[in-house]
Amino acid sequence: MAQTEKEIIEKLNEKIEEAQEADGFFITVTRRVKNRLYHFQAQIQIGLDDCILSLNECEKLVRGTKPKTPTNIARFKPRTHK
Repeated sequence: MAQTEKEIIEKLNEKIEEAQEADGFFITVTRRVKNRLYHFQAQIQIGLDDCILSLNECEKLVRGTKPKTPTNIARFKPRTHK
C-alpha cells in the first residue's frame, strides 16, 4: 500500500529526530520546482568518505531493480585510515 504524504512527512520527522541523537548524520533534501532541482545538505560529525558511501547506498535505494544508466554516481574508493 502506498504511503500518504502525511505518513511520509511523519516518517521523515521521526528519522530526523533519530539522526539528532546519533554520533553524526548526513542529510540531503532534494526538491523539484518545475524543471529545476534544488538541494539542501546538512552534515554533523560525519566524514566525507562516509557521505560518499551514503550517496552510493542512496543510488541503490532509488534505482531498486532498474538497470544502471550513464548517470550513475561516480564510485570512489574510501580512504583507509592508518
